[in-house]
Amino acid sequence: MRRRHYMRVITTIDTIHLKHGLLTFHVRTDRGPAQFTMRCSHSQVQDYGCKSKLLTDVEDNRFLIEDVDALSRREQRLFHRFVYW
Repeated sequence: MRRRHYMRVITTIDTIHLKHGLLTFHVRTDRGPAQFTMRCSHSQVQDYGCKSKLLTDVEDNRFLIEDVDALSRREQRLFHRFVYW
């Protein structure tokens, strides 16, 4: 997957906001800070291995959380508040 698609790895979730059915993420990645918007839909977040999640934004960019359990407790609560599937 990484060879076929430009994919950033999310290391920290700063904020997530929901407005008009769109989630706006402010994150830090392996390539620096990033902001992206994705639809609040099951099809935009996929399981990627046992503990990983693959997020696809409105421009079809991909962002990977390698291990949701490795996020801080605050980040896990924030993530699961909006992405509960």
